[in-house]
Amino acid sequence: MSIDETRDATNIEDMSVEAGGLLAKVSQLEFAFMAAVAVTVLSLLTPANNTMQAKSCNMMQVAELLACAKDNILELRSDKHFQQFAQDAGMKKDDQK
Repeated sequence: MSIDETRDATNIEDMSVEAGGLLAKVSQLEFAFMAAVAVTVLSLLTPANNTMQAKSCNMMQVAELLACAKDNILELRSDKHFQQFAQDAGMKKDDQK
């Protein structure tokens, strides 16, 4: 076995270990919960982001968009939304801390 082949085999083993660790992390309910929250927050910000990138957008519109986005994000901090995120993540009542 050449040095390059040994190096490649070691890299494959390292990648396999790393992939196993990542799989373990993304399989956890906490990861799914955080992903559900992130998707929701980003979906709330997308319309504001698109509008602010338009050449016709002015500072008043930006201020209104940011205020609305902030209000929508703050609304997510309710029990109702927490329950929805937990459900989206596949958490059962007993899993929620």
